Amino acid sequence: MKLQNNITSEINNFITIISGEQTIYKFDIDCSKMPSYEDFDFWTRKETFFSNLFIELDKLTNPCIYWFELDDDSFSQEIKERTDSFRKDKSIHKRTIPAKNKNLLSKYLYVGIRKGGVRKKDGLSNIASRVFHHLGYYSVGSTQGLQLAYWSKYKLKLSVIELPKEAETYLNIIEKFYAIKFKPLLGKH
Repeated sequence: MKLQNNITSEINNFITIISGEQTIYKFDIDCSKMPSYEDFDFWTRKETFFSNLFIELDKLTNPCIYWFELDDDSFSQEIKERTDSFRKDKSIHKRTIPAKNKNLLSKYLYVGIRKGGVRKKDGLSNIASRVFHHLGYYSVGSTQGLQLAYWSKYKLKLSVIELPKEAETYLNIIEKFYAIKFKPLLGKH
């Protein structure tokens, strides 16, 4: 039996979805200038340091793939050490960051996916909500995210691709392919 015989239509659907043109949104984040958790007001987030970021991300309501990257891989080892130290010191912050992995040299910090939609409780699009967690401003520290406001001092670029609604079925596959290509420093893939 050939595996292909059972999943040919799904493979063809997947190829059709990834063959289409998508827009990539890019945002520069200078973590050294981020407000602390205590100084960040969630309700005025669109009028602060991150105004452009949240205004643009709130427009994206389809499934998305996203990644955080540095200009180059020269900080890879330092980032590994800083995140290991942060992970160990639960007495101060009680925040959860993505799992470490075996990748050692990469300019990519993390690759993730998010289903489409908008949260009812605060009106954030699902991708804006997820990025909010990664920045480190979500009130529930046990919700995993990069927690950048707590440990990062780097200049990062956040890239987001909004996918067609039909791509939601294939998000995990797309994330895996991007993780294989980028070899991010953090996250299980």
